[in-house]
Amino acid sequence: MRRRSDIGAKHMTPRSNGVASWLAAIELVLLFGYAASAQGAEADAAKIYEEQVRPILARRCYECHSAEAGDPEGGLALDDPSGWSRPGQYGPAIVPGEAEKSGVLRAISYDDHELQMPPERRLPQREIDILTAWIRMGAKGADAAKSAVVPPHDFALELTRRRGSHWCWKAPMRRPPGEIADSAWPTGQVDQFILAKLEAQGLRPAADADAATWLRRVTFDLTGLPPSRYHVERFLVDTSPVSREEIVDRLLASRQFAECWAQHWLDLVRFAETKGHEGDYEIADAWRYRDYVIRALAANVPYNVFVREHVAGDLVSPPRVDPETRCNESIQGTAFWHLGEATHSPVDIRADEGDRIANSLDVFGKTFLGLTIGCARCHDHKFDAISTEDYYALCGFVESSCFQRANIADPDATERVAVQLRELRDDASSKILDAYRTSLTMRLAEFADDLARAAKELPTEASDRASAAEGRSARLRAELCLAQSSPEHPLYRLATAAGAAEAVAESTSRDTPARSRTPIAFFKDEEGAPKHNEWITSGYAFGDRPAPIGAVWISTVGDSAAYPLFRLVTQPIAANWLASPKLTGLFRTRTFEMPDQPLWYRYRGVAEVFVDVDSHRTITGPLHGALKQRLDSAESEAWFCHDLRTYG
Repeated sequence: MRRRSDIGAKHMTPRSNGVASWLAAIELVLLFGYAASAQGAEADAAKIYEEQVRPILARRCYECHSAEAGDPEGGLALDDPSGWSRPGQYGPAIVPGEAEKSGVLRAISYDDHELQMPPERRLPQREIDILTAWIRMGAKGADAAKSAVVPPHDFALELTRRRGSHWCWKAPMRRPPGEIADSAWPTGQVDQFILAKLEAQGLRPAADADAATWLRRVTFDLTGLPPSRYHVERFLVDTSPVSREEIVDRLLASRQFAECWAQHWLDLVRFAETKGHEGDYEIADAWRYRDYVIRALAANVPYNVFVREHVAGDLVSPPRVDPETRCNESIQGTAFWHLGEATHSPVDIRADEGDRIANSLDVFGKTFLGLTIGCARCHDHKFDAISTEDYYALCGFVESSCFQRANIADPDATERVAVQLRELRDDASSKILDAYRTSLTMRLAEFADDLARAAKELPTEASDRASAAEGRSARLRAELCLAQSSPEHPLYRLATAAGAAEAVAESTSRDTPARSRTPIAFFKDEEGAPKHNEWITSGYAFGDRPAPIGAVWISTVGDSAAYPLFRLVTQPIAANWLASPKLTGLFRTRTFEMPDQPLWYRYRGVAEVFVDVDSHRTITGPLHGALKQRLDSAESEAWFCHDLRTYG
């Protein structure tokens, strides 16, 4: 056997066909690692071509000699096997089995000064050896490799074919049990299926377990615990024909059964009460989801309902309510989306978002679909019929969902309270408006009389004129001072225009933005009409729309001496309309690009603001503490600056 460095077009000498074939087989072993056998030769040839030969041709030749290039130089397309043997200026390019007659080998060997390819430099000897050995073996594999490759644009058709052929995508069908010889052994259809398979293999069922063994097995299976001594002794003396059915019913109805099988489910959804990162912070209220699963199993909730509550329990209407606690059970199922592995304070939030969503979808696919769909994050799944398009459609579902602490109180009771408070508010608003209208009419009439009387009175003495003017001026100042702090007052604009509210306006504007900003969300349109569709809302506290102009806002804290219990809304706002701290709610803006300037909030009251950057919701460490802010305007409207430029 010659050295490998001697194998190549430069050292070709005439040999007999038998010797040449034998040497070619040796070259194949040396260069490709194995020799092709008669069985599977076509597959081996395709593998050799695809892994060893085609990469060389693509890297060195296809730029000029490819059918995809449109007009290959010299009419030679090395990616089209049908043209390899076509005679050209220098003879056929590739003659299978005859390296000496192949123009490609003569060109890459640089032996012919007129034909040297590629023109820039000679190929490495290793690549020349591979092409030489491949041609001597018959230049096989190109057609098989080409037919084995599924064009990218046909992959959707391939997915459709897989969905129609694989058993896992087909609806289950009821099949009759197989034929059995021992009709006395089965006690049900399940036993018939089992016995049919055993008899087909020439096997017999094992002997029945004794009573104590049976009780131990069934108790461990259903509860994960051994039977108590009391239950063992009682079962051994029970001769009732339904004693075993009663044991199973008792175990299925036990709290231990729900806890045991809830543990299996919690393992599927990767439940943990901590995030598992650095300080391993606890997840607030994680135990609620754990107990929800236990209660669902104890209540024998149908599986389709259980799945629906996990995927979109916040949309279930009406929600399922626990009969004992009267809590909203449906919405608690969605907690599993938030209980996965996460970094509490990541450095790269965008990368962390991708990892969190991938983890959630991995859990979702394996738990609810029985599929590993994570491969489709980067490419169409090669084995299961899951495309990248499918995967990122699911990503959009997770990414666009907002985490929030939901109110799980009795939804029926909450609705009743909300309706009652709304009715009380509407009734009180009507009465308050009537009383306010009457009072305001009287005060305006008195004020008008004062002005008319002042115009008619012309005191003769200077002292009388001064005294009357001072009295009228005092009354006017008092009314304007009252108006300047009450936007509902009919003279509010007059008081502001007259400069009576100058000091208030100056103090209010001290904290306003230095220059105009792009509005993210607000409660009125360009004409000042109420606008709510830019906000995502939940709960009852803020209602289903902004407070319209002219509505009565009932407050537990008086705005002024004149209006102790209410105020009139002068511009659309978000307010706790039902005035109950037990009715929680959430406002969420649309998603927006982080500005290069601070965020500004114009608000009145007390609220908590949380900025959700790239859907990151697990903020516990020092890196992202600024995302959460508590606002308190001290009973007056104010601007608040939220500087988030470090995240831009």
